[in-house]
Amino acid sequence: PPAEPQHVDPTDYLGHYADTIYDIRVSEDTDGRLWLDREPKDVLAEIGDKPLRFELVHLAGDSFITVEAHHGIHVVFAFIGRDTAGRAQYVHYGRVVSRAD
Repeated sequence: PPAEPQHVDPTDYLGHYADTIYDIRVSEDTDGRLWLDREPKDVLAEIGDKPLRFELVHLAGDSFITVEAHHGIHVVFAFIGRDTAGRAQYVHYGRVVSRAD
């Protein structure tokens, strides 16, 4: 991640995204930090996949990167597409997950 990440308005990225195996929620805390929570569901939850929480910082454009490495790498989350309200339609991190709210 950048040593001094640029702060961007996260409004267009906040919310709930979902696919068949994960619920993803992007939120901002009272200190202005951006968080992504990934909750497994259905078969992944049944086999013991655990929820993950990542703090994100701005990388470039509509992309954010995890502050802490996960399994040795910093994961990049790219927010793509726009709905009629201007919010990101999808979050992409190797799989594309649609906005659900």
